[in-house]
Amino acid sequence: MIEVTNDSLVVNTTEGLNKEVGANNTSYTKSLTDNTPVLTCGSLCGGIGSDAVALKNLNINHSTKFLVEIDKDVVDTYKLNHKVDNVYSDITTIDPHSLAKVDLLCISVPCTSFSISGKRLPILEDTRGTLFYYAFNILTINNPKYFLFENVEGLLSHQQGSTWNTILTILKGLNYNIQFKVLNAKNYGAAQNRKRLFIIGTRKDIKEEFSFPEPQPVSNTVNNYIVKGADYSDCIFDSSKCIPFTAKKNTDIKTIYKLPHLKFAADARVISSNSIAPCILSSSAYTKFYDEKNKIFRYLRNSELAEIQGFKSFKWSAGKTKTKRMIGNAINIHTLESIFTNLIPSKYFAKSAVSSSLGDAA
Repeated sequence: MIEVTNDSLVVNTTEGLNKEVGANNTSYTKSLTDNTPVLTCGSLCGGIGSDAVALKNLNINHSTKFLVEIDKDVVDTYKLNHKVDNVYSDITTIDPHSLAKVDLLCISVPCTSFSISGKRLPILEDTRGTLFYYAFNILTINNPKYFLFENVEGLLSHQQGSTWNTILTILKGLNYNIQFKVLNAKNYGAAQNRKRLFIIGTRKDIKEEFSFPEPQPVSNTVNNYIVKGADYSDCIFDSSKCIPFTAKKNTDIKTIYKLPHLKFAADARVISSNSIAPCILSSSAYTKFYDEKNKIFRYLRNSELAEIQGFKSFKWSAGKTKTKRMIGNAINIHTLESIFTNLIPSKYFAKSAVSSSLGDAA
């Protein structure tokens, strides 16, 4: 059960623990490179580290204290690219009190098993047995200054909206000012149509007010990730049955050919590289493109999909199929950069081009 008072949160967890978490119980360490304070971070089921990449790209002085991730390949890939103090595999077995206190907590747990119980307004005990329960329990006990929660847009309508109402009720009962919005990555610099729900929480003692970044006109295309004259013979598909298709005007995804013998619309369309890509998914299927730069029909390589998601010069620990799954499951970095620019106070932005405390692993 959660009880909210003016000065603190009293949390009764499933283990029967009773902890009082003070409203100012977060601290940071000073950077050794300049006088910029270090933003301490934690990640719950956040995948391969989109948050770490976005923070580094923005030159925010930061350090990741813990990563909670059960997928070994994801953890191995994370470690190839980022530094992290501690890694925990199973969110359901962690003692939340053992985790280091952080300033920023990023949460991206799946919602497939969320269930509703009870007739009164739900509290944390009502979501027991789901990853949401464990994530919100950690959030409550860790009490970071800020948190970011990302999930699919469909969470808003799951179980006729009851799932979302439960989540929102829980979060509004905590020590945070809550804002949420569906953002499309295409409006924040990505060459991809990717709608995701973002919830931002700022602790109630934080004076800075957060506002979501305003959407911008689409300014990127898949063409920007294609090299003219490169050898793409390994990703060609059979285009012998393609027929021309007139794309709708004023559409960001331009379908210019069709494969009428294929049953599913997503499989049958061939998209111009002079447009944005559909949402990059974790499934093994690849979207078909007509490469306008090289005048060939082909799929995009994982390296191109990764760059569209915002991962440049990234290292991968797994094979082709698993790598694509990791790319598709990741949070879009362009969108995160726009959010963090508005969320993180300017004092954490390094005043000189110093290496982030969570920079690339050597």
